[in-house]
This record gives sequence, C-alpha cells and structure tokens, in this order.
Amino acid sequence: MSCPEKIQDIQWSLHFPGFIWVLLENEIVFFHIDSKTLLPMLRQRTSASSFLKIIQFRSNHKKFITLHRNGLLTVFENKKDLIYSVSQEIIPKHCNSQVVTLAQNPISDKELFLVYSEIGPALFDVDREKIVTSCFNFPVTITAIDCSEDYYAIGTSVGVVILFKFGTFKHHES
Repeated sequence: MSCPEKIQDIQWSLHFPGFIWVLLENEIVFFHIDSKTLLPMLRQRTSASSFLKIIQFRSNHKKFITLHRNGLLTVFENKKDLIYSVSQEIIPKHCNSQVVTLAQNPISDKELFLVYSEIGPALFDVDREKIVTSCFNFPVTITAIDCSEDYYAIGTSVGVVILFKFGTFKHHES
C-alpha cells in the first residue's frame, strides 16, 4: 500500500473485518486487506487542521471521532452504507490548545479522557458530544495515560502516578 500523504493513524476496524482505518493528514480511507486497495471514505478541505487520531467505538459502528492537530474533535455519523458525515465539531473555546494524549475506556464507550496542552485534562461525554469536565488548575504535566474499566492512570513529568475514578477527577496519589 502506498499513500500520497503522511499516515497519521492506523487502526484495525472493530466492525468491518478485513479492513483497516487509515487516517491521512486530510483524508480518511479504508484499506481492504485481501485486495490491497484503498477506499476513500472522507476528505476534508486542505485549509482545515489536519487529522491526528481516529477513535472507534466498540458498541457503535455508526459513529467515530477524529482528533485534529489544533485540538478540534470531529464527530462523524454513518448515514447509510459506509457514508459518514460530520455531526458535530468541538474545539476548546478559551484558548488554542492541542490534544497531547487521550485514553479510551476499554469497557465503556461513554467518555474519553483528553489531555490538552493548555487547559489540562478534560472528560468528553460521547453521548452528549461535549466536554463535560475539565481541570484547568491541574498542578503537573501529564506525560502518559491509560485506563482500566474503573480508573484512569496518569503519569506525570515529576514521576507521580495518579488514579482517577472513571467519570470524575477525584483522585488519590500513589
């Protein structure tokens, strides 16, 4: 397979066996493994911020989200037969901020834990399609993140591990 642009993200499709999502800077394509063909899915205007990451949901093949370099989140919904369109665009309102990292709960598709460069950690409610909680005064830089079905674990620039209960910023330090 060869693409005309840099590949930003690549993921096995959770819902379409034999396909891989390929996220280019300004286009989303499906790669069919057996035929080794690229199937164009979506193209965005080149003036928009380039794609960075794709987020699939285990419980819903009709929706996915892309993260963009400028912090924008775009929610796409399936209208029919693998035809997706934008249902919502969410950008941090108070500053220019990029998503540094994110975690997705492996059991639940209800929220995403996002870490923005300027505003810190934020919880994105997938069902309501909006950021519902953020922690502007988070005291350290988050350098790593992962999650279990009940907790988010974050690592910081000062070597501290912090656990957050799923759905909140209530934590205790290790």
